[in-house]
Amino acid sequence: MLCLHHLNEHQELMKKLMDELIDEANQETSQLQAINLADNRNALFEKLKQWRHNSMLYIEQLYDEKLNDIDKLYDKSNDEFEQYKQKKLKPIIEQMTFACEQQTRKKTVNTYDINELKEQLTKLKQLTSKLEEMKIIVQFDKKRFDIINISREKTFEEIEDQSIELFNKEPDRIIQTKSNCREFASSQDFTLLGNRTELLLYKNDGHPVGRVQWTMKNNGILQDMCYSELLKCFLILSVHSVFTLTTKQPFTLSKIEQLQPHDKKRFDYLTCTSQDTLFLNQTLGCYIDKISTVNNYQLVKRYNKTDLIQCDDKSIGIIHTNDNSIAMNIWNKQDQTRIDVFDLSIMNRLYKIQHSNNDDLFLLTTLCNEQWLCFNSKTSQLYLIEKTGVLRCIKQENEMCNGSGEILNGTWINIENQVILGRKKGDHVQLEIYKLNTTMSISM
Repeated sequence: MLCLHHLNEHQELMKKLMDELIDEANQETSQLQAINLADNRNALFEKLKQWRHNSMLYIEQLYDEKLNDIDKLYDKSNDEFEQYKQKKLKPIIEQMTFACEQQTRKKTVNTYDINELKEQLTKLKQLTSKLEEMKIIVQFDKKRFDIINISREKTFEEIEDQSIELFNKEPDRIIQTKSNCREFASSQDFTLLGNRTELLLYKNDGHPVGRVQWTMKNNGILQDMCYSELLKCFLILSVHSVFTLTTKQPFTLSKIEQLQPHDKKRFDYLTCTSQDTLFLNQTLGCYIDKISTVNNYQLVKRYNKTDLIQCDDKSIGIIHTNDNSIAMNIWNKQDQTRIDVFDLSIMNRLYKIQHSNNDDLFLLTTLCNEQWLCFNSKTSQLYLIEKTGVLRCIKQENEMCNGSGEILNGTWINIENQVILGRKKGDHVQLEIYKLNTTMSISM
């Protein structure tokens, strides 16, 4: 039990302690209010100035180095540019000079002369367009505030590379024919194959639907075939006759009596437009007959070899046509093969296509937008010929489309926008159906 005396004594001690704490707090408050932030700005300014000085030295050094790099790259690129330009210009200028000199000796100008000059002018324009793509670029890293690369925007190899991805990487379908038929043609629904003993009709899904006997004695040696959209049947060519084959049972093979080789020649190749025009190549271009299928197969015009080829050429082989132009394989006297494309209306040469290595180019088929598909017979490399006459390599990244088997033939299914390639696989022919790259086929 606490007495009043001790309680008062305890209270006095507590008040004294409180007063001491208040005095200490007041002293600390006064001291805190008297404190100011240490002013070390001058020291920081000196450090910043030193950083700026060092950075400017680095930037100046980097700037001088990059200036030197650009100068060196430009000098090197300019030398290579001039060499490349002269290399490409020399044959074009020589051909144009020769053409102009020839022209001064002539009194008249013909279509061939004009087309030759047009062709050289086209090459000049293409070369100009390519060379305008050459320039030096500087890549800058904005995050690091640094130049990471100085280079040419395109190399000469990239300028030369005109390759495109025309096909999907894998074929949509593969048809194993179990036949050695080298000749074939396709419609929207059917593909017809032929050899010396039989004609085989397949649905384009790979299902066989019919077989027609073919004999050399009655029908002759099978030469070529195509499909006529207008007649709704296949046209089949032998050395001495043209036949039609319907795609409905019974599959009827009928000879077109009106069509016979002229002047004891032989039939070699045929092609037809989607309208009413049929072309027959007789004895490697001795005659190219233009036939109207709707006018009882009447001869519209007969072209002689001299109407179509040049003085250093010797023959005409495969022919294919669209509704505006006709493409022909031309052999020169050195047995090199190129492709010439003519306007259908007046048989005026539009352009000629020759491989840069003088390798043989063989026509396969027409495509949309007045383009053509062809291939290098040595490598089986596929090429696209554009409407302008530019030859572009087709990228072939998969086994099926990369020379896996000799290419024998090809055809285009218009409505489906598909290409069928025939390849030799051992003792039989394999048909590969590829969907064309829609973007490329429409935009070019």
